Amino acid sequence: MRIVHICPFKIGTTNGSYNALWSLAKAQAAAGETVTIMRVGKPVSEEQRELAAVHGVKLAGFPCDRWRNFWSDPSGVFERLLGELRPDVAHLQYVRVPKYRYIARALKRRDIPFVISTHGGLNPTEMRRRGARKKIYWKLVESGVHKLAAGIHFVSQAEHDYYARNYGAPHRAAVIHNAVEVPPGIAWKGLRDAAAPKLAFFGRYDIWTKGLDLTAETMRLLWKQGLKPELHMYGGINERFAGQVRDLMEKYREIPIVDHGLVLGERKFRAMAECDFYIQHSRFELFGMSLVEAMGLGVPALVSSTSDLMPELRQSRAAFEIPLIPERAAEILSAILKDRDKIAQVAGAGRRWTQQECSPDSIARKMREFYQELYV
Repeated sequence: MRIVHICPFKIGTTNGSYNALWSLAKAQAAAGETVTIMRVGKPVSEEQRELAAVHGVKLAGFPCDRWRNFWSDPSGVFERLLGELRPDVAHLQYVRVPKYRYIARALKRRDIPFVISTHGGLNPTEMRRRGARKKIYWKLVESGVHKLAAGIHFVSQAEHDYYARNYGAPHRAAVIHNAVEVPPGIAWKGLRDAAAPKLAFFGRYDIWTKGLDLTAETMRLLWKQGLKPELHMYGGINERFAGQVRDLMEKYREIPIVDHGLVLGERKFRAMAECDFYIQHSRFELFGMSLVEAMGLGVPALVSSTSDLMPELRQSRAAFEIPLIPERAAEILSAILKDRDKIAQVAGAGRRWTQQECSPDSIARKMREFYQELYV
């Protein structure tokens, strides 16, 4: 099967949807599919092409303005690429990519079925930020793209249910988790010091969405109890969230919060394995690629009750559930730290859950089955 994934993609970032796509594309190529990732908006560097080629994946660039002429392609690049690649199916990753309006219609003209993965972009919490602008965009641009789609892919059941309630049930839909890769030979080191646990977060420093302010407040309460937790953040500060990070550091300057910057590849997984807990205190979290990667290493996870994955993790006892209320979260974490056996059990269950539910081979197979449904 010739598969073309389309989105503003780049290898080696903290963007969860990009990392999920990269893991899926590699697994699809390993399964014998012909896989191309078309980068919308910018050209592809030779370095990125070579890195992708090592894994049997082709990268193609479709340079274009974000908004100018988003309903057309004066350059003719997209039509040329379609002619060269001759995809059996196209897969549009994420939402609010203006060029998708043209791309969707071009695919429809050629009778090429396409799937959209929303990657949490339509979640109610996400839609509240610049809400009026996003609603207008949905009505004027995005809804038309979705009407032409042969199917919609969701990463969680909660994402599917919200979409069905608010935008209508898709003709064809599938709930398939992200593919998650965990390197062999790296595993959790175990709890070092229950009185001074090392909590870690990997990803973009979106303080409000990721609940890093809630984590800091929970830590402050634990310090008042005599415990000495540390928060270690890995991901790097970009311009968009720089002010939020400065405010957080200033407000909680008495709490040890360490910014390690962007850490990738094997270094990232080794850093994860040295943590005592991975914390995902998000107000909204569709999946959490780094969270599941850490669980795959056996790192015990502290996950907010609002995470889309929490119902599954709760059922499998694969993570510790924490509320968004810092006072209650501090009580729960204080109790957890007194039970090393329970911590080890949850760590093991988290690792098994990741292996069973998110292995790249399994996800690639499920995605192929979904693609094949589009022809029925």
